[in-house]
Amino acid sequence: MRPHHEIRAKASPRSARPAGWRTRGFLAFLLVALLGMTLGQVPANAATPGGDATDGGTAVAPPDPRTEPLPPMVPLPPRPTRLAPPPVGFGCGMLLVTSVKLEEDLVCTGDGIIIGANDITIDLNGHTISGPSEGINFGISSGLHTPENWSNTVIRDGRIEGFKYQIYLEQATGTRLVNLTNSGGGSYGSIYAFHSDLTITGSRSRCQIERTYMLDSPLTVDHCTLHGSHGMTRGNNFSISSTKLIDGGLVVGQSDNGVITKSVLDDFSVSVYAYSNGNRFHDNVFKNSDNALGLGDAARPTVVENNTFKDNSIAIYGSWFTGIVKNNEFIHNRTAGIYIFKAHPVASQITGNTFVRNGADPESVTDPNGNTVRGDIHIGWQDDPQPITLSGNSGKRTNGWFIWAPHDSVIDGGGNHGAPCGPAPYDRPTPGGGPTVTINPAVTCS
Repeated sequence: MRPHHEIRAKASPRSARPAGWRTRGFLAFLLVALLGMTLGQVPANAATPGGDATDGGTAVAPPDPRTEPLPPMVPLPPRPTRLAPPPVGFGCGMLLVTSVKLEEDLVCTGDGIIIGANDITIDLNGHTISGPSEGINFGISSGLHTPENWSNTVIRDGRIEGFKYQIYLEQATGTRLVNLTNSGGGSYGSIYAFHSDLTITGSRSRCQIERTYMLDSPLTVDHCTLHGSHGMTRGNNFSISSTKLIDGGLVVGQSDNGVITKSVLDDFSVSVYAYSNGNRFHDNVFKNSDNALGLGDAARPTVVENNTFKDNSIAIYGSWFTGIVKNNEFIHNRTAGIYIFKAHPVASQITGNTFVRNGADPESVTDPNGNTVRGDIHIGWQDDPQPITLSGNSGKRTNGWFIWAPHDSVIDGGGNHGAPCGPAPYDRPTPGGGPTVTINPAVTCS
């Protein structure tokens, strides 16, 4: 039996489901499945931004706009098992089958609370559950020790700190975190969900969440603050709204039809790639990041609309770009507003955007052809036409190029007002000794 510490709490009687036990896989599974792009294979050098490299199931690190995006894939090892059934009761390392309201802090030397029934509410009542960060341990877990899959757990109004994994959910539906704060924990997802769904809500001052990872699990966040590194794989229909995202990043892989809206992303980068289709970003502010939003690898474009991008280095970068970028403002981004260095052959648009004072303090970035990236819109290839239409964009007080779009790179939809557009025309001999022809940029500015 794991050591546990009893604590006074007010318990609400609730019938428990019959206890049947199983041993569940975890040690290598955490190394295999955390931040996973697929359960069957993972890039050999995959790692989370600022996190540890793992030996399987990890999300591919978002591609740098100056490198190739996806490394080779290797098979994952099988998932092993561990964890014996705990005793029933309330305390560290015990199976909770009734709702509780804490009257004091709970300090654990191993695992914390283990969910053992449906419809459990843990009201922290302003208190803290804390535990060690060394080893593999869990603050609150559901589905890790029992054959049953528990639903409708609510954890509210307090703090969880320490523990390698502060909240772990497996096949847990309807879980809600309300005005919860977490801190510390391991270098993986401090809040981890596998085949579950999770809603995080509250107020931005009392709901403060760091390091989540969702695997085959949709995430909903409303009126909270997220910080640190976050990731999701196959997290279809995710939703983040009216939230402040600070000092970290989000990697979105193989996740479709999600939305981030009415939020502020401050020094918080987002990468959407690995065949994540039909996601939307609208009415947000992206600011103070190196690369604010990365778009790539999608069969259906990511829609980026009515956002403000300001004071980033590169606001939007595209590796295997597929996107509809329209009606956004790009203000004082130091290197470039939009830099696309590779594209998928999927119809895309950059239209109706306003660019002001971009490129004033550029970093040393060059495209694959050795051209300096600086200004409003930079297309990084030539003589390889892609179905990306540039139309109706305007640029003011540009430092560098308003639009750099080499010959036969993109489609000129007209109505692009600003200067200069490049590269400058040049003469090229026709193969076979024919007449010299003038090569113009793909887009004409007015």
